[in-house]
Amino acid sequence: MKILTYCTLVLMFCVIGELSVHSDEKRSHTKETDTVPWGEHFITFQQLLNLEKDSQAAHAELQNVAKKLFVGHILAEEWVALYFRIRSEGTKHLSDVKRVYELEIRVLTAIGAEKHANQIQLHQEALKHCKDLHKVVGDQPFKKPISTTKTSDVVNNAFFQLLPDNPETARAVLDIFATLVFDNHRLTEEWKALYFRLCRDKKATISEAIRLFELKKQMFTDIDAEKYANEIKNLANVIEQSKIVQKILKRQGNPDEKMPFNPAPK
Repeated sequence: MKILTYCTLVLMFCVIGELSVHSDEKRSHTKETDTVPWGEHFITFQQLLNLEKDSQAAHAELQNVAKKLFVGHILAEEWVALYFRIRSEGTKHLSDVKRVYELEIRVLTAIGAEKHANQIQLHQEALKHCKDLHKVVGDQPFKKPISTTKTSDVVNNAFFQLLPDNPETARAVLDIFATLVFDNHRLTEEWKALYFRLCRDKKATISEAIRLFELKKQMFTDIDAEKYANEIKNLANVIEQSKIVQKILKRQGNPDEKMPFNPAPK
């Protein structure tokens, strides 16, 4: 019975560990869709590419998107080719991601800087973060392809790819990620130190995991409780479940037992 309980706790702990990063995914996607005027134009493209696995139809749809958004600009063809390759195959080079943002900024500025001012600003901010990341990682290719152009995901993937062989560089990348997500909150440094150690060791006690989730919940609450309402609710549930696990471990006499912790993207 004790072995069965232990296995259950290990599996539960792995699921909880993954939430430490990926609970942001829904927020990032929602933010892009809601604030980007052209976000709705990509829905069909994503469905064809991700759900129906029809690359030919997806490519044709992306060309239609480019015609609507870029109204025949000379750089539209380069954008279609690069964007489609990154979304369908991924890329090992940060320069590809930077080029996507650069193309979009140039085209939108040329066809209507005032009309697309908000969109241009979003891309300029994303480009800045990519340039900051490039200063850290240089031109070395990532071990695994990056399959998205969302800046926070690019930085997150870079952290886990660099961590095994280049921990110092990975730590610098984590600084960029935390800036993107937590906006220099006063608890950021404690979260980064704890998160880096747990990811490096791939093990954590339940107390350490609870502290990690509490830090994130507090930061989201302080930054914008309404905006991050779903994330805060999810973290509160995770903390509650984790404390149940903590009580079970204490009853079994193993409150400080290390368990698997691996929130790296699959």
